[in-house]
Amino acid sequence: MIRLKNTNEIKERVLFKNLNTEHNFAELLVDVKNPLNNKIYKNAKCFIDTGATMTLISTKILNELNYDLENCKTHKQFTAQNEVDVKKVPNVSLRFSELMNESDYIDLFFVNNCDVKGYDIAIGGDILEKCEFIYNGHSKTFLLKLIRIE
Repeated sequence: MIRLKNTNEIKERVLFKNLNTEHNFAELLVDVKNPLNNKIYKNAKCFIDTGATMTLISTKILNELNYDLENCKTHKQFTAQNEVDVKKVPNVSLRFSELMNESDYIDLFFVNNCDVKGYDIAIGGDILEKCEFIYNGHSKTFLLKLIRIE
């Protein structure tokens, strides 16, 4: 389940950006927060992965936010290339830096810990199911619309 804090302040927000011309990825900046200690990692580089079921966050960020990865359950995750072992990390909050107010975060019950080459985060279906995402490969643009969640 994903919920937005301070939903009374969020109506509808839209981000329209050009794609990264090198990779044709929809890239944006995300702040990651550990709600257990209120530490925040600012401006993590992420991309939207429409093929991923779950959001993936790098070990570097989770370590900086003092998550105890040793005590997180490990499970298998299938990627487009192979099968990898990932950690199931509970209580992570994300904020689209370019789209949301400082106090608004999306709370996730858990994310998978996996390093994605060249990125800090891969945004998966667990977040995208609560947004509208339109990718236009022809015009090299994308639109991300954050919808108020009751």
